[in-house]
Amino acid sequence: MNASVTRYPILRQRQIFEIELPSPQIEVLPGVPCGRPEEFLSPAYWAYQASAAEELWDDGHGLQADASLWQQIAFCLLGGHGITFEMNRMAFEHLIASGVFGSGEVRAEDIEALLLEPLQVEGKARRYRFPRVKARFLADAYRRLNSVASPAEPRELRDWLLGFKGIGPKTASWIVRNHLGSDDVAILDIHVLRAGRLMGLFTAEDDVVRHYASMENRFLRLARGLGVKASQLDIVMWRQMRRSPTAVRAACERAGIAFND
Repeated sequence: MNASVTRYPILRQRQIFEIELPSPQIEVLPGVPCGRPEEFLSPAYWAYQASAAEELWDDGHGLQADASLWQQIAFCLLGGHGITFEMNRMAFEHLIASGVFGSGEVRAEDIEALLLEPLQVEGKARRYRFPRVKARFLADAYRRLNSVASPAEPRELRDWLLGFKGIGPKTASWIVRNHLGSDDVAILDIHVLRAGRLMGLFTAEDDVVRHYASMENRFLRLARGLGVKASQLDIVMWRQMRRSPTAVRAACERAGIAFND
């Protein structure tokens, strides 16, 4: 028996399978032991969760894969720090339903006026944050996308998107993932960052603004070491971390990690 590998039973689609993970003491990356699936927020925990929910990846981080590149750009530009996923989706649907992007010239003032309207989010009327700046970003992106052909290769497309106003590495990776279904990029949002810090993948000094490439490389190596697609790993982290704020906050406090970073 291979002592470096441990097999775990897993129920998926009403059938029992086995998955192989590095044994608990094995370091998936230097300083990051695999742990066990029952150890909350360990690498093995995330690999097990991603494998168990494998049939649920068709909804991605937002839009279906058959959405146009422009729709993916608009959706992701409307999201980001301080904007919930639910508000993100409602703002996007509101703009699409208005026809503002299908009437020839696209003006930032028209987009801003629509974003200033109250939106029904989870049964409550809410205001979208940053309507003016997001409207400018959207209008600029629409003009740019319709003037130059976009690259087809994932990393090239991401680099190209970084030239758009308001699009940084995380948003560019989010667009590429949604549009191409690529496992060559990682979406390092706040939830994935917390998960990475709690397992020792990222340190307090790691910063997505300055170190995105090196942090992404570590995340992709982690996914490969666990035998899980990067697209499955970061979305299961995103889903569970955002839905369990009390448990995550407690884990951060035990580990001495700031919850709000």
